[in-house]
Amino acid sequence: MKPTAKRRFGRVDLTVTAMGFGAGPIGNQGRPVAEEEAAALVKAAWDAGLRYFDTSPMYGHGLSEARIGAALRWYRRDDYVLCTKVGRLLKARPRREIDFAPWVDGLPFEMRFDYSYDGTLRSIEDSLQRLGLERIDVALIHDCDLATHGARHFRGRFEEAMADFTAARGVYERIGSPSVALALTREGSMHALRGDAFPARAAFEAAVRAARDAADSQALAPALIGREISGHRRLSRQG
Repeated sequence: MKPTAKRRFGRVDLTVTAMGFGAGPIGNQGRPVAEEEAAALVKAAWDAGLRYFDTSPMYGHGLSEARIGAALRWYRRDDYVLCTKVGRLLKARPRREIDFAPWVDGLPFEMRFDYSYDGTLRSIEDSLQRLGLERIDVALIHDCDLATHGARHFRGRFEEAMADFTAARGVYERIGSPSVALALTREGSMHALRGDAFPARAAFEAAVRAARDAADSQALAPALIGREISGHRRLSRQG
């Protein structure tokens, strides 16, 4: 594999390098990483030709987003693809009251799960603020699985995450009329929204059916992928 080879990202209008930069470690995963070291790691990845960068509000309780945004800020925005995640919201809290494990010296925010429509929009807006950038290219639904929530709570979390999805046409174009997609599309800030965490049609259909029919499911939630997600103003639920 050539790390810098360009590949189409699924069937949306995104091109990424075969290898990306995972920004979990610069959120102080397991050990502190100095600001200079974090910036140098991102620069080394850029100089090596990588153009796909992945972060999350979870990584260092927002620290990873803050650092990756600062490191990428003065590169031309159309020259790279940036991915973050939804499913957790951060709220300021005294450091002494926060359990940061497995992160070390993260930002002073506690995390709580929220896969709802409003929570998703809030998460994207907050991420844009931490990143200090005008756009997120990809937003993935994060950790909506049995391993994270256990058998007792997984079903409810999965249904919450899938509440605005309905079955539609095509394997990778199966968006019926989810409110999030419609609201962002009306704003001109999202070009595509797809369920793409599944490698096969049957798995994705099973997940949608599980959420819609309240059937038991052990499938992972699909990825929520949005091109040019913008948070310039708050969007409220439509209809």
